[in-house]
Amino acid sequence: MSRRVPGLHVGGKTALDWQGIRHNIAFRLRMALWAFQSYRFLDWVTEHMPFSFQTTQLFQDDARITAWSRSLPNKDNEILVSIPELALLELASAIGKASGKGQTLEETGISLN
Repeated sequence: MSRRVPGLHVGGKTALDWQGIRHNIAFRLRMALWAFQSYRFLDWVTEHMPFSFQTTQLFQDDARITAWSRSLPNKDNEILVSIPELALLELASAIGKASGKGQTLEETGISLN
Protein backbone atom coordinates (compact mmCIF):
# COMPACT_ATOMS: atom_id res chain seq x y z
CA MET A 1 0.00 0.00 0.00
CA SER A 2 2.92 2.36 0.64
CA ARG A 3 3.67 2.32 -3.08
CA ARG A 4 0.16 3.59 -3.87
CA VAL A 5 0.00 6.32 -1.23
CA PRO A 6 2.90 8.83 -1.38
CA GLY A 7 4.42 9.46 2.04
CA LEU A 8 2.31 6.82 3.82
CA HIS A 9 3.68 6.08 7.25
CA VAL A 10 2.56 5.09 10.73
CA GLY A 11 2.59 8.20 12.86
CA GLY A 12 1.45 9.92 16.03
CA LYS A 13 0.37 7.79 18.95
CA THR A 14 0.82 4.52 17.04
CA ALA A 15 4.42 5.34 16.11
CA LEU A 16 5.18 6.06 19.76
CA ASP A 17 3.50 2.81 20.83
CA TRP A 18 5.45 0.73 18.33
CA GLN A 19 8.73 2.22 19.55
CA GLY A 20 7.98 1.47 23.20
CA ILE A 21 7.50 5.08 24.29
CA ARG A 22 4.05 4.53 25.82
CA HIS A 23 3.52 2.29 28.78
CA ASN A 24 -0.23 1.66 28.48
CA ILE A 25 -1.09 0.27 25.06
CA ALA A 26 -4.76 -0.18 24.21
CA PHE A 27 -6.10 -3.65 23.43
CA ARG A 28 -7.47 -2.70 20.02
CA LEU A 29 -5.41 0.29 19.06
CA ARG A 30 -6.70 2.67 16.39
CA MET A 31 -3.72 2.93 14.06
CA ALA A 32 -2.67 6.46 13.10
CA LEU A 33 -1.71 6.66 9.42
CA TRP A 34 -0.32 9.76 7.73
CA ALA A 35 0.34 10.57 4.07
CA PHE A 36 0.89 13.50 1.69
CA GLN A 37 -2.48 13.20 -0.04
CA SER A 38 -5.90 11.71 0.57
CA TYR A 39 -6.56 8.12 -0.43
CA ARG A 40 -9.64 5.92 -0.49
CA PHE A 41 -8.78 2.68 1.24
CA LEU A 42 -10.40 -0.56 0.11
CA ASP A 43 -13.58 -1.51 1.97
CA TRP A 44 -12.02 -4.60 3.57
CA VAL A 45 -9.28 -2.43 5.09
CA THR A 46 -11.75 -0.03 6.69
CA GLU A 47 -13.91 -2.92 7.92
CA HIS A 48 -11.11 -4.90 9.60
CA MET A 49 -8.55 -2.34 10.70
CA PRO A 50 -9.48 0.55 12.99
CA PHE A 51 -7.41 3.53 11.88
CA SER A 52 -7.34 7.28 11.52
CA PHE A 53 -5.88 8.83 8.39
CA GLN A 54 -4.28 12.28 8.37
CA THR A 55 -3.05 14.31 5.44
CA THR A 56 -2.14 17.38 7.48
CA GLN A 57 1.01 18.97 6.10
CA LEU A 58 3.28 19.76 9.05
CA PHE A 59 6.20 21.05 6.96
CA GLN A 60 6.54 22.87 3.66
CA ASP A 61 8.78 20.15 2.25
CA ASP A 62 7.11 16.84 3.06
CA ALA A 63 9.43 15.13 0.58
CA ARG A 64 11.92 14.83 3.43
CA ILE A 65 9.69 12.40 5.30
CA THR A 66 12.39 9.75 4.87
CA ALA A 67 14.59 11.78 7.22
CA TRP A 68 11.79 11.83 9.80
CA SER A 69 10.70 8.20 9.53
CA ARG A 70 12.30 4.78 9.57
CA SER A 71 11.43 1.13 9.51
CA LEU A 72 11.42 -0.69 12.83
CA PRO A 73 14.34 -3.03 13.58
CA ASN A 74 13.64 -6.64 12.56
CA LYS A 75 10.35 -5.65 10.91
CA ASP A 76 9.11 -5.15 7.37
CA ASN A 77 11.23 -2.31 6.02
CA GLU A 78 8.44 -1.19 3.68
CA ILE A 79 6.43 0.05 6.68
CA LEU A 80 7.72 3.46 7.68
CA VAL A 81 7.18 4.76 11.21
CA SER A 82 7.67 8.34 12.38
CA ILE A 83 10.67 8.92 14.61
CA PRO A 84 9.58 9.94 18.13
CA GLU A 85 10.12 13.67 17.53
CA LEU A 86 7.85 13.69 14.46
CA ALA A 87 5.32 11.42 16.18
CA LEU A 88 4.98 13.96 19.02
CA LEU A 89 4.44 16.78 16.50
CA GLU A 90 1.82 14.69 14.71
CA LEU A 91 0.09 13.91 17.98
CA ALA A 92 0.15 17.57 19.02
CA SER A 93 -1.25 18.68 15.65
CA ALA A 94 -4.38 16.59 16.28
CA ILE A 95 -5.19 18.24 19.62
CA GLY A 96 -8.47 20.11 19.46
CA LYS A 97 -9.39 19.14 15.92
CA ALA A 98 -13.11 19.09 15.08
CA SER A 99 -13.12 15.31 14.64
CA GLY A 100 -12.66 14.96 18.39
CA LYS A 101 -9.97 12.31 17.91
CA GLY A 102 -7.19 14.48 19.25
CA GLN A 103 -5.89 13.79 22.74
CA THR A 104 -3.97 15.73 25.32
CA LEU A 105 -0.52 14.45 26.24
CA GLU A 106 -1.90 13.42 29.64
CA GLU A 107 -4.51 11.22 27.95
CA THR A 108 -1.85 9.52 25.84
CA GLY A 109 0.18 8.43 28.85
CA ILE A 110 3.31 10.09 27.47
CA SER A 111 5.63 11.79 29.92
CA LEU A 112 8.00 14.44 28.59
CA ASN A 113 10.12 14.35 31.75
